[in-house]
Amino acid sequence: MKVDHMKGVVIFNNLNLESDGMRDHLMIFAEFLSKARAMIIPPSKKASKLGDLLPSLGEVVEKEHKKLLARKSIIEKRKEEQERQLLEMEREEESKRLKLQKITEEAEQKRLAVEYEQRKNQRIMREIEERELEEAQALLQEAEKRSKKKGKKPLIEGEKVTKQTLMELALSEQLRERQEMEKKLQKLAKTMDYLERAKREEAAPLIEAAFQRRLVEEKVLHEREQQQEVELSRQRHDGDLREKNRLARMLDHKTQFQERVMSHRQAEYNRLRAEREERINQILQQRRQEREYKRKMLFFLRTEEERLRKLQEEEEARKREEAERKRKEEAERRQSWMRLLKSRDRGSVS
Repeated sequence: MKVDHMKGVVIFNNLNLESDGMRDHLMIFAEFLSKARAMIIPPSKKASKLGDLLPSLGEVVEKEHKKLLARKSIIEKRKEEQERQLLEMEREEESKRLKLQKITEEAEQKRLAVEYEQRKNQRIMREIEERELEEAQALLQEAEKRSKKKGKKPLIEGEKVTKQTLMELALSEQLRERQEMEKKLQKLAKTMDYLERAKREEAAPLIEAAFQRRLVEEKVLHEREQQQEVELSRQRHDGDLREKNRLARMLDHKTQFQERVMSHRQAEYNRLRAEREERINQILQQRRQEREYKRKMLFFLRTEEERLRKLQEEEEARKREEAERKRKEEAERRQSWMRLLKSRDRGSVS
């Protein structure tokens, strides 16, 4: 670095101006130069009023401008807030209107449904009453027909009757007919009871005689079946003996065939057993080889991992030493620059 006092410039050689150390050097050098200039040429205390007022006027204008901007921002925010509130009120009114409309529609639907149910129930009641009236009239006409056949006086003679009257007359007629029917049935039941009792008394000796005959027939049938079963058992036993004698001639051949089959099966079993043991031994050998391979692979991986870890630690230690060395060199270079600047400052002052 060179200082040209004639031209008022500082000449640097091939130095990197972008480094942090160089920026620090320049700042320190600028501060020392400012102090030297203040010592050589002290600042003038007399200044014009306009020069004093200009900075204050600029600050006032800047403050007023900032106040206007802040006020404008506040006014815009208030307008946005008012618009948002109006929009919220419109939304709430619209929501209330829709809810009221929905409630009104639901109430109208419920009213229409109630009216429909009422009309339906009234129609059903009218149909039921008309059907009951028709049934009562039919019952009454039927009762009048029966009373005319029996030569009795008609129940109603040319007078206008109501539904209740028709129902009472029909029910009373039905009750009377039911009572007469019950009396007839009771009389018929007594007659049938007498007849059934007489029938049983007459049939008892006949049933006993038939039972005795049935016992004799079943006894004879049982004895006959026993004799047939004994005869069949004797025949089956004789047939079995003949079959045994016939098959006894093949006993030697059967024994030889059985021994030949058993020997063949034993040989096949021994072969399959040997193959199975050989296959099991191969599987065990393969599994031992796989375990040995895994063990060696794990040892190799652990060793390689330990080696890489040591290399990484050595690299980190080397980087730390390099950084420490650079930091010390930078500190020494900074101290040398400081000494050089101080010497330059002393030279320029003198």
